[in-house]
Amino acid sequence: MKSDLVIQRALQDVHDLLLAKNAGARDLSDERTVLCVRVLVGKDDVKQALEKANDTAVCFALREVKHVLDQRQKAKTTINQLWRIIEQLDRTPSVKQAYRVIWKKPPTS
Repeated sequence: MKSDLVIQRALQDVHDLLLAKNAGARDLSDERTVLCVRVLVGKDDVKQALEKANDTAVCFALREVKHVLDQRQKAKTTINQLWRIIEQLDRTPSVKQAYRVIWKKPPTS
């Protein structure tokens, strides 16, 4: 169960970074945002949680985040793909019930 909580927290942190980027945080360029997500997902506790976790929606989502980061594409493309992963979680009823998290991309201005 601890693994699920670590994975959930990591996904929430990814979501928060993407929100900060969208909100126009001054020091958060596309490249820096991707780097921060890469560091977050590369933490030892997150890696261990992924190894121990059951195959849940949040576990698959975090694995997908890692896969997107491994593709080494343009930062903007990576950010768009990360948003799609987060938005998919919002459409997963078990995730919404289990964690009561709102995974929404803010409207673009």
